[in-house]
Amino acid sequence: MTPAWFHRALRAGDAGPDVAAVQSILHCHASGVLDEATGAVVRGVQVRSGLPVTGEVDEATAAVIGPRERQVRAVPPLWFGGDHDAALARILGASDPDTLRRFQSGRGLPATGVVDGVTAVELGD
Repeated sequence: MTPAWFHRALRAGDAGPDVAAVQSILHCHASGVLDEATGAVVRGVQVRSGLPVTGEVDEATAAVIGPRERQVRAVPPLWFGGDHDAALARILGASDPDTLRRFQSGRGLPATGVVDGVTAVELGD
């Protein structure tokens, strides 16, 4: 079912309250602009859902993301305002971007070397 916030396909650079809704649901920084970081999280959702990996929010991706009231799996609290390098070292045994990229690749996520919302959820599992 298509959520109420979905009115158009969203692509890199698009802006508006629909983009902010996606960012809020996916626990991204809610700038209201579909930036690279948001696109990476959307790609992660698409990978996990077996959808074409575009980073764009089409109707199928919007249906997976769901309504604003339903939050996609919560990001573990350790990723909010903490020492990310220490958390990565504790979880992965290292905090360098290459180790994080290997982790992301092994989980079928975009290998960005950056802890986005989807990666944080995977790290928290």
